[in-house]
This record gives sequence, structure tokens and C-alpha cells, in this order.
Amino acid sequence: MITIKSRYILLFSLLLFFSSCEKVNLQTADPNVAVVESYINPGNEIQVKIKKQIVFDGDDSGGGFIENLSVKIQHNGDWEELVYKYDSIYVLENTLVESGDAFEIEFEYNEKIIKSETSIPFPPNSFQSSSSTVEIPTIGPGYEPPEPTLLTWSNPDSEYHMVVIESTDEDAELINDSDDDHPPKTFRNAPIQGDEQELHFRNFTYYGRHRVILYRLNPEYAALYEDLGSSSLDLTAPTSNIENGLGIFTGINADILYINVVSASKSYEKQ
Repeated sequence: MITIKSRYILLFSLLLFFSSCEKVNLQTADPNVAVVESYINPGNEIQVKIKKQIVFDGDDSGGGFIENLSVKIQHNGDWEELVYKYDSIYVLENTLVESGDAFEIEFEYNEKIIKSETSIPFPPNSFQSSSSTVEIPTIGPGYEPPEPTLLTWSNPDSEYHMVVIESTDEDAELINDSDDDHPPKTFRNAPIQGDEQELHFRNFTYYGRHRVILYRLNPEYAALYEDLGSSSLDLTAPTSNIENGLGIFTGINADILYINVVSASKSYEKQ
């Protein structure tokens, strides 16, 4: 089983969701609503971020933080209290999270009981790539696009999976050296219920080593992703699995492989 380190959770996190539903229209926003964000996964401490919904043009110098709540999580039948750390983050340390574990969260905010539940999916099965190298071709006379790299995995029950790819070289070279904007080193594809996905050379912005993470997701994450992707204008009622609040409380699991992105012309020069 692959442990998903904390930095990879940042790659996975739906930051778009919290830039949208924390700040909504003055006419529809409720500043007393708690917004929850938590992705529980094997190998890491349990973290829960709890912020309040902020209205556009609202004056909130505290950044929407909600501090020192009494937040409890039930893990396989046992209730434990989380510890407040900073910036609306509550943690439960020294808890072994395994595939198949069940969780419930509960806390009181503004005289409402906020709660949710989830479970940890099993890691993806048989994750592999048709090639460990992606070649970036030189486009010119006689150019023919290379075959895409095919990622495959076993998915007999049509569960949701999502591919996230990150350039891992600290000083990675841009493929298009005329790009002065330093594009992100990470990209993701939308969740699917299939068992394969193609990677084309045009997907990549940097040469060098890339980490390819395949997440197995619960339906609540996929529903929220689809909801945000279908309309960037309807931000007042996003999909949520939080009772009496907004946000997402979900379990995830993953497997990882690596791909090297190289220049086809340089590769041939070495032969």
C-alpha cells in the first residue's frame, strides 16, 4: 500500500471549492455556516479544516477561521477529540488509518450539530503505464504525433478514480522555453469510473521526472468535482456531504508510478 504524504494531499485538495464557497453573494450567503474540508488517508494524521462562509465585500480580518471548537471523530466505533492547531486546522495524531475504516465527524457550531461520515477506499489495483518515458517530438516536416502513454488499472466495480501528475525535479526545464510565466508543475484529470486514461505529450509542460498518482475516490468527492466543473457561476449551493454545513469529509487512497519526459531529438542524439 502506498502512503500518501501530506504534500500530495495538497495536490489533491479541491482548492477551487474553498475559494468559491467560502465567499458567496451577499444576498444568499450565511456567515454562520461552517465549511469543512478533510481528506482522510492511510499513513497520515487526520486533519480537518473548519472555516466559516464569508460574504463578498465582507469585513473578516480573521480569514474566516473558526478556532477552538470541540470536534470529535468516531473511528471504527471509538470517539476521539481532535486538537486545534492553527488556521482552522484540527488534527487527530497517532491514529492508524487503514483501508476499509469508517469515520464519523461531529461538532457544534452556532447552535447546530454539524456532522458527516465516510470510509477509506482500498488502494487502486494493478496500476501501470504502457511506457515509463514520454518523448516530446520536434514538430516540423514529416512530423507524426507519437502514440499516447496509456495508464490502466483494474476497476470491475466502476469506482471513481482520478489521475494527478506532478513534475518532481526541483530545477525542471520548461518544454517551451518561451513561456515566462512558470506554469504549474501539477495537473489533474477529472474523476472517471473507467479503467484507463491516455497521457499525450501535449499534457506536459516540463521535461524530467514526473510522479503519477492514481487516487481511488468516494462518490462525494467526484460529485463535488463535477458540480464545480459544470458551472463556475453557481457557487451558492455546491454539492456537500456535510449535514448542517458545507464542504467535504471523505476518505481517499492511492498508488503511484513515475514517468520521465524527454526530448525526442536529444534521445535520438544519444543513440
